[in-house]
Amino acid sequence: MALRCAGTAGYVAMAANALGLPVVILSTIGQDLYGRYLLSELERHGLPTAGVTALDGESTPLTVVTVGEGGPRAMVTVQGAHKELDLAYYQGHSHLLDDCLEVFICGSYLLPKLDCRAAQAIALDARRKRKLVCFDPSWDPTNWSQPVREATLLLLPAVDVFLPNMGELCGLMGMADWRQAAEAAARLGPELVIKRGAAGSAALIDGHWFEADALPVDCRDTTGAGDVFDAAYLWARRQGWPPAERLQFANAVAGLVVQQEPRTDYPSLDEALRYCRSTNRD
Repeated sequence: MALRCAGTAGYVAMAANALGLPVVILSTIGQDLYGRYLLSELERHGLPTAGVTALDGESTPLTVVTVGEGGPRAMVTVQGAHKELDLAYYQGHSHLLDDCLEVFICGSYLLPKLDCRAAQAIALDARRKRKLVCFDPSWDPTNWSQPVREATLLLLPAVDVFLPNMGELCGLMGMADWRQAAEAAARLGPELVIKRGAAGSAALIDGHWFEADALPVDCRDTTGAGDVFDAAYLWARRQGWPPAERLQFANAVAGLVVQQEPRTDYPSLDEALRYCRSTNRD
């Protein structure tokens, strides 16, 4: 058993920060032991905490992840203070994002007051401020109910980079074939980046396909690997790298992380580039 500062926002923030990208997190936590732990972990990683508010009387959001032999996972989440995270909170703290080049939206399916319809307002506001809007949907706990799918499909035209995994993409689009699902989602406008686990990753950008194989790794723990991939892909994108190289770099950074047991830190840029070179993926 391990206690970890996690969630999509946490993993993306810590991985991006380790690569040298300044990060701001907007979120709510509780005034309890877990909340104090999260703040201390963010501070240990050198991340600012001004956008993270501890709410009186609320518990800190907590997910218990059970990992079975061979990697299958089950998750149980207590929403806690995330029940109070809403559009007004974003509006009251959006000034903290003034210097950010990207706005990364995540966790929408676990935020009752900041669902995909509210996230659309955030995406449009970020676009007006000339920021790149990124969205990782994660898995929908309602198993892709019609209201969730409709709200998400309304959000996608306001998104610049959409980063689902293969299962999430198929669930959202209601299709069994991930390539057909990708082509349907890409028609809504976003740059589409698909995480495929051991099969690697793919992107569909302006009608063109790009793919990169996963690296051979001694896999110990895949929890959060997709979120780390997101951070690495966005780092490479910011450098102006071609799509195939972005995918290769993101695969490599995620590959470094899944080999850790226990998970203690995230790859620095030097570590990630050395690993890429050692696997002839530079």
